[in-house]
Amino acid sequence: MHGMWLHRAALYASAQFSRPTIRFLIILFLVCATLEVVTSQDGFVSINCGASQEQNSTSGFLWDTDSRYIALGFNANTSVNASAPYDTLRYFNDTALKRNCYVFNTTIDFSYLVRASFLYGNYNSLSVLPSFDLLFGANFWANVTFKDASEIVIHEMIVLATSNTSSVCLGRSKSNDDPFISSLELRRLSSQQSMYSPVHQNFMMKTNSRINFGQKDNSSVRFPDDIYDRIWASDSEVVNGISTYNVTHAVNNVSNENSFDFPPSKVMQTARSPNKTGNMSISFLAMLGPGSYYLAFYFAELDSSTSEHRIMDVYLDKASASPALDVANHSGIYNTLELFDRNHTVNESYILTLVPSETSKRPPIINAAESYFLQSITSSTFEKDDMMGIQTFAQTALVFHQHQLQHLSFYQQEMRKNQLVL
Repeated sequence: MHGMWLHRAALYASAQFSRPTIRFLIILFLVCATLEVVTSQDGFVSINCGASQEQNSTSGFLWDTDSRYIALGFNANTSVNASAPYDTLRYFNDTALKRNCYVFNTTIDFSYLVRASFLYGNYNSLSVLPSFDLLFGANFWANVTFKDASEIVIHEMIVLATSNTSSVCLGRSKSNDDPFISSLELRRLSSQQSMYSPVHQNFMMKTNSRINFGQKDNSSVRFPDDIYDRIWASDSEVVNGISTYNVTHAVNNVSNENSFDFPPSKVMQTARSPNKTGNMSISFLAMLGPGSYYLAFYFAELDSSTSEHRIMDVYLDKASASPALDVANHSGIYNTLELFDRNHTVNESYILTLVPSETSKRPPIINAAESYFLQSITSSTFEKDDMMGIQTFAQTALVFHQHQLQHLSFYQQEMRKNQLVL
């Protein structure tokens, strides 16, 4: 354990690209820049894979079609009763391609939340659950598997963009299983390298849990309540035994401007606390397996009816993390206080224990929590065979938008000269 901190420190590393790769990515960026990108929120990309037309989401953003991001694969409809974006998908049956990639424009040194969703839905009438790989660029992200044909599988992570373009790829892990994808979302986070400081060239932060304590029902919170469209699950859905603790709710908005990762007010308006002045112990599962995790815990005082302070000792896996924490004294009423550990070693689970100090006449409180598995980024370049999907996309875009690219004759000459072969 590296200890809990109230201040952030961004980490930096340099990604090494081969010169041909850099040249290709620059050219591809110029090609992609000519394509119209429609979003309902700045920094959002929301793709309904396999759809034939744009659709409004129930959360208030626009689902775009995927034709402008990839030129490979085929559209299909699922055979189960599902609403957008899970009623369609794009599958890739060309066994000659090692990977099939969606390509996006990104802003260098900004972190992005990337969410990929999958519903098999027996689209191919084979009734055989597939298995395939999900990658970010050339880096392995996850193996996608299913329990049944109606299961929605979601993989999400936060990563720092180190290039003007980024790609999410589907790879074949079994010769007979065709990769597919139902939806793909990118959300640009606030300012350069300020949120989730371990997001840099050495780590991908894979979402393990994001919990809203005290939610009165089982619904989740996301955009527009969270401007970054993070999905906050109700604590009753993910934390065993949490219902034994009391629920606290505030009507007032809760400020997050003094926090580091900006949990939304909607989430911070609810909390859990024990009866009277007892201890509060919460066990969190490491659903992504043992390893290093980024942990963040959020606290806010929601009761302005008394002048008595709520003072508690915070323990993480029985080690003292923050003694005599007085949330109201540190942050004030209706203000967020964040405690986090940037690199905590976890096996099967980790335990947060909140103990009221001897002088405290009020019980502990917690409003929200997040955890991310830290996965090292091992490769910053594509192998030659991996580029086939991206090359096909770029070549198709050049033909389709040739009348828009007449002003880019220099870059067309570069592409012909290099023949898009690395």
